[in-house]
Amino acid sequence: MPEAVKDPCASFRDGRRGISRACYAALWLAQCSTQRWKEHWQHLGQRTRRMTIEDANLDINGHKPFSCRGREMNSDTCGWLSAFLDAAVVQLFIAALPKFSAERPPDGLERDAYGDNILDLADASRVACKYQHVMLKILFQRVPELFANATLNRAIHRRLLKGVPYEALKDLLLSAPPHELLVGERAGFAALRAASEVPFGRLLWPHGVSMDNCAVVGFLSPICRGYFGSGEPLNTTLLVSFYRHKDPGLPSTLAEQLTKSKDPRLRISGWLAMADRRRNLGSEYAEALDAAFSEFRRALFAQQVSMETMIPSHGPPTHLVWHYLDKLSLPLSVLVPVQTRKGATSEPHLPRLEMSVLPDRDLISDHVRNTHNFHCPGSFMDLLTHEAEARPGELLWVVEVGGFLGDCLLWAAGWLGPQRLRALEVEPVAGATSRLQQTLARNGLSDAVSVRTEAMGDGKYHDVGSLHICSRKRPSHPNFSVLQHILPKAPAEPDTRPVEGQCKQWLRALDDVLEEWPALPREGSIDIVRVKAAGSEPLIVAGLARHLAGSRVRWLHIWTPHARAISSVMAHFPQYVRDSGMESNRRDVLVYGLTA
Repeated sequence: MPEAVKDPCASFRDGRRGISRACYAALWLAQCSTQRWKEHWQHLGQRTRRMTIEDANLDINGHKPFSCRGREMNSDTCGWLSAFLDAAVVQLFIAALPKFSAERPPDGLERDAYGDNILDLADASRVACKYQHVMLKILFQRVPELFANATLNRAIHRRLLKGVPYEALKDLLLSAPPHELLVGERAGFAALRAASEVPFGRLLWPHGVSMDNCAVVGFLSPICRGYFGSGEPLNTTLLVSFYRHKDPGLPSTLAEQLTKSKDPRLRISGWLAMADRRRNLGSEYAEALDAAFSEFRRALFAQQVSMETMIPSHGPPTHLVWHYLDKLSLPLSVLVPVQTRKGATSEPHLPRLEMSVLPDRDLISDHVRNTHNFHCPGSFMDLLTHEAEARPGELLWVVEVGGFLGDCLLWAAGWLGPQRLRALEVEPVAGATSRLQQTLARNGLSDAVSVRTEAMGDGKYHDVGSLHICSRKRPSHPNFSVLQHILPKAPAEPDTRPVEGQCKQWLRALDDVLEEWPALPREGSIDIVRVKAAGSEPLIVAGLARHLAGSRVRWLHIWTPHARAISSVMAHFPQYVRDSGMESNRRDVLVYGLTA
């Protein structure tokens, strides 16, 4: 018979004081899924001499649900860990020098997902969600930039930097149905994608360049194409192709070429790219997805590929398997509840709406996916609520410039409905405006919100060479399509000629666009104009001069890092005064109201 396990608390069951270290550890591990008992035992110090089992249990319960994550919290543990893994890929994509800490967590993550608490999640996930635990270990080992040095040092003692069980990952890919994997293990593919991009990212970061910077310019800059000053350039072809063709996806001819490659990783990438494009275009894609997984499993069985070598250690990725699996796992639409703000007396026109998001990762789309909330500041919602309640039953006129997926106007339309709202979204990213139009049509809100795809300015020429739009090449990144094809043609002027890779582009004034808005009555007024345009806010507000001079705007809501420049523009319109009460104490939000 097997020898009975000795109870380290046996001699203390009668209420004896001065429990042992082993007993405290046993009590902790019986209730908690973390390994923090050592730190708490050390912190207790001399108090342990007077401690009974009952005292120890009270102490341990006092650490719930933080450093002691109870077994009953396993589902929450997996959810928090998924949020961390999911956000990691976006943060690495947009950051030029990523180094996050408990004081500066990535957008969308709870503050307690860092430092000691990320280690607690690692402990708890060993049993609660083994696959996610493997992915977290991969990030600790392959992407240490995500963690503070102190966290990495403690991770060594938790054995998180040793022995990634790639076999567990292999078994999952071999056994689970494709659609089940994409739905249930989304965060895992995010981690693998992040790990496969980081080696190239490390070469970009010292130059102050992020992967996002490269995507915005279509990978046309030398650094983004792998030129780092000496030697042969790195082969970034696959990465460039992926980011230039995110929406709707890799051209069918290129995907088909990949499926015929001698390299099994490229064959898998080709089938996944084919599935991705078909999915984004609303076509049946199951056949291509099944072909990709069949190819993947054959390669694993035949040992043509290994899981460890599927993640590069230097330079750009040599396949796109993790990129496309991550992309295919992302929902293309999200149900978002329409919630009213404090002070609202009317019920929402729609209790919820189905919102279309972009088919790859970006901060806004991922925020909507992860939180099921609109990415819209509360200060704007409060301002619109104030206006709607002050004038019950009246039609409100709202304009937003740079709203991307139009979250703020979608919330407004979902709350007020077409009977009380007429709004205009002006946004330069064609992929975003097409999704906004899909959302409006799907939810019966097209009469409430009009959409225009155009970049705004002050009606003058501006240097836009940083976006490389003077190039004759036409990458499919949305910003390129907008800047090359959507902007109206301007009369030729001497200063429009490219100089040293730069050129001038005519950016129309918002005044002109509003005067062309068919829904707005001639000489009509606008209740709220919201501007959030990645640093171009002063130009756009200057381009609203005619409407401001004529007092045809009641409120200006501006999200900007350029408060001084905005103040200089608004100084020409003394009838508008800043209303700090409407700004929600945010430094990046300016609200101006009409006083006369």
